[in-house]
Amino acid sequence: MATQQIPNPTHDDLIRILFIAANPIGTSQLRCDRELKAVKIALGLSKLRERFADIDHKPAAEWRDLSGGLRAKPHVVHYAGHGERGGQLVCEDDDGNRERIGLSQLRDLIEALGVDVRVVILNACWQAESAEVLLSHVDFVIGMKRPVPDTAAIAFAQALYECLAAGDDLQKAFNVATVRLDDGTGVGRGFAAPGGAGAPSMSPVGVPQLLARDGADPSAFVLTTACWKGTAGGAPTMFRSNIPSRLNLPFVGRDTHLAKLRETLDDVTREAVVVLAGPPGTGKSELAREYARCHQARYPSGTFFVDMSSSGPPIMLAQIGKDILGLIYEPGLPLEDQCVQALMALAAGFSLLIYDNVQDVDAVIPWLPPSGMPCHVLITSWLDTWDMRWQVLPVEPLDDATVRDLVAALVGEALATRHGAEIAARAGGLPVQILPSASAVGLATRRVRPVAIGVAAESESSFRRPYELLGPNTQLVLHAAAFLNTQRLDLDELFGHLDEPTGWSRTVFDQAVEGARDLHMLEGGPDVRMHQLIAEFVLGVELPAATATMLGEVRMRQVDRFLAVADGLGDHPDDTALASQFAQYRAGVEPWVVWLERRSTESVDEQGDVHGRVDHASLGSSLHQVGYCLSSTGRFDDARQWFERAVAEAEQGDVHGRVDHASLGSSLHQVGDCLARTGRFDDARQWFERAVEAKNQGDVHGRVDHASLAVSIRSLAYCCRQLGDHGTAAGLERRADELDGSSDSKAT
Repeated sequence: MATQQIPNPTHDDLIRILFIAANPIGTSQLRCDRELKAVKIALGLSKLRERFADIDHKPAAEWRDLSGGLRAKPHVVHYAGHGERGGQLVCEDDDGNRERIGLSQLRDLIEALGVDVRVVILNACWQAESAEVLLSHVDFVIGMKRPVPDTAAIAFAQALYECLAAGDDLQKAFNVATVRLDDGTGVGRGFAAPGGAGAPSMSPVGVPQLLARDGADPSAFVLTTACWKGTAGGAPTMFRSNIPSRLNLPFVGRDTHLAKLRETLDDVTREAVVVLAGPPGTGKSELAREYARCHQARYPSGTFFVDMSSSGPPIMLAQIGKDILGLIYEPGLPLEDQCVQALMALAAGFSLLIYDNVQDVDAVIPWLPPSGMPCHVLITSWLDTWDMRWQVLPVEPLDDATVRDLVAALVGEALATRHGAEIAARAGGLPVQILPSASAVGLATRRVRPVAIGVAAESESSFRRPYELLGPNTQLVLHAAAFLNTQRLDLDELFGHLDEPTGWSRTVFDQAVEGARDLHMLEGGPDVRMHQLIAEFVLGVELPAATATMLGEVRMRQVDRFLAVADGLGDHPDDTALASQFAQYRAGVEPWVVWLERRSTESVDEQGDVHGRVDHASLGSSLHQVGYCLSSTGRFDDARQWFERAVAEAEQGDVHGRVDHASLGSSLHQVGDCLARTGRFDDARQWFERAVEAKNQGDVHGRVDHASLAVSIRSLAYCCRQLGDHGTAAGLERRADELDGSSDSKAT
């Protein structure tokens, strides 16, 4: 029976909130930003968060912001700022000074625009006394009868939205928020009692006031149902996991580890972190996934597998938030903030996070759930630098008896008796080598071929035999895949690298992939994986001339695609889909250089250079482009490698040997920027000095871009200040100011 597809909600289906904030010049400082953050957190932690659109935030609000915000047809209008008697909201004019907007003006604007505003929240002083004027066009108004301290206003707002987003009716939400004011952190602390110093504090009861239009009952108004226009059940209920099925594969030899994990993670009322540490190939990742499969019911908020093999924010976390948790990120929100939102969204219930293939202890720390968040974390890593802060469960290679049991589970007792000892001897107890070897034995036997085990080095002997049993199409697929980030291979993307050079149909490609799966050279479903040891083996295989030529065409297609994705992500660093696509490619510069060099050489040949010389300037530009993409998404260590290589190429010039010092200076500056952003100011200073020197020489025509030069000088000054050299910094800043006042460029 076909499954009915529930359409994703549109923006019109969602509950919309307009958040207006103002703090004009000459008024006491308010933390409206903190209030907004409190409201966002309250919505983000709700199980019904998928029903809310991103908050329409209007900071430093003017009259036109109010008018523009209402045109988006919000259901809730929230004002955070100062209020004055007589129903006056203190907004701002063009110069940031006070501009008073009366509640009657707000009413008239709502009427003129024909907006169906259901609730107005006036989190400002003195607004309750005049709020009734809004009830002719608004169902409910919440306002304050007296002055309210900033901390109290924030506490009230957070409690109110926590209840509203949880599905409580408005009256209940208002009552809970009012109680929150008297919990020792809100209004009950902030108001001086009439008796003066030492007298009991004034109760907050009666300070917030809830008003309702005639016939409107706040105890019957539930925001999450009254304003939600999606399906009755809310947003489509997604299965909250990305853990792949084990299918029919056996799981042998790790029962003790599973029991230890169950014991360690027994308490589902508190957070916990366990590190699965061991050499590559011991099956740490599969152990973590198997724990998730066995105990999925313990984690109602979901079980999620996140690749951590690259530096920078874990892009898969942002993708999980978008595709599985149903988060709708604000336009322009940086990827790192998207990842944070996704992490915090898991707090709606208990969850399990698997951070796989962690390469740096310090890099994973920012992505651990905050204290008190109901979440368990499993970390897999080959690192042996985990200190006493971490609870480490070692994952060692399997012993020979267990290897034999695994072989028997894969290919049967008869073949295990004949070949189990040999497989154990060459596999070193590593499941990643046992599975392909045993599967190759089974396939060769079914084909009635002699079974040659071989006595070469461990990985060579484990992978050589299954590789040789593969057809040429499947071998080519493996070589194309091994060049990418083998932890997350998207089959659609991989097919796009192969279809044009090979002329394959999708059916031929899928058959080739299935052949690799049969022998466990590839694992997984729509997003397949190749173990790093298998990838290293494949990249080391010497190919026949015809296959090598075909692979060269595939590599050039991969280079073009890589640069296109990098260019797009550089322009749109907040694009989760592009970031996820880019993460499918290796971030290290070395595998790409030879192909980028060939690309630069071929482009010169097409332009008539019969010598086929490398255009190092063009090559440097491509390297810089990828570096910029990496740095714009927060991967500064990876980016620095690309910028350093771009510098080396730019210094060699174009095919005529001419050096564009402006472009060279840009790459030098970016190396310094990557170092400065990771706190290495002494190293960064030297690169900024070189950038200034290069930019002073101008482009190939001697033209100096003064604006770009000033940026490098200011960055150099910043490093000097961080290093305590304030005198040098001051001089550099004066020079940068002078350049800003000059023309953009001049011939020198």
